[in-house]
Amino acid sequence: MFAALAVAGLIGMPIASEVPPDGGVRLIGIVTEHGVGVCEGCRETVWTNKHLRVGVVEVAPGSMDLREWLGRRVMVTGRVYGSGGPTPSSPLGTTPCGMEQMRSDWYATPSGIRGWDGGATPFGALLVTKVEPADGFEFSRSGNKVTLAVTAPAGEALSLTLSLEYLGNAGKPGSEYSKKTLTVKAGKNAKATFPASVRMTAGEPRSGYSAHELRVTGGNAALYLDLSVSAPRPRK
Repeated sequence: MFAALAVAGLIGMPIASEVPPDGGVRLIGIVTEHGVGVCEGCRETVWTNKHLRVGVVEVAPGSMDLREWLGRRVMVTGRVYGSGGPTPSSPLGTTPCGMEQMRSDWYATPSGIRGWDGGATPFGALLVTKVEPADGFEFSRSGNKVTLAVTAPAGEALSLTLSLEYLGNAGKPGSEYSKKTLTVKAGKNAKATFPASVRMTAGEPRSGYSAHELRVTGGNAALYLDLSVSAPRPRK
């Protein structure tokens, strides 16, 4: 319920006064659809308060239409809308129809199950005035290693935090995390490499964790990243 109120509360909220009038805030992320799911008859999930997000940042009412960009990595330009930070679009841990169990840090969306880490930006919504493809990111796999290669825009350096989630291969999936920082000089390329799988934490009964999703946050004073990308699978 609280998430539904948060989404509805965006309507009519003023644009934050401290934001530059030229709408110069930029954000890189993947466009996904969100909402609050209601399980009807224990068989079908009906979604209410449906809306789009870039990363976990809401696309505010009055923004340009981003539906043709659904599922794609983009860079949007806009102005901060409202004064709150990011919130999950549906209650954490709520089990959708057809799913027996749900982790307490997961939430359901029409685009799939997502993990919640509090968000990566100081704002929760943008009034989007421009959208373009976000180039300069390549997540690849070679053998038992996965590598993120990043090319910074000309004239802009990036300071990034990378968090790779590994999911357990058996039973209810637990998580392990590997974190790194990556500094990319303006107009240059930099890489960070992780193992594609890791051993279990000492004392756990299950073994084997595989790279699942890489979270890329940070940026610079005018460009934010809230980017989650699935780890590439091994070739068959």
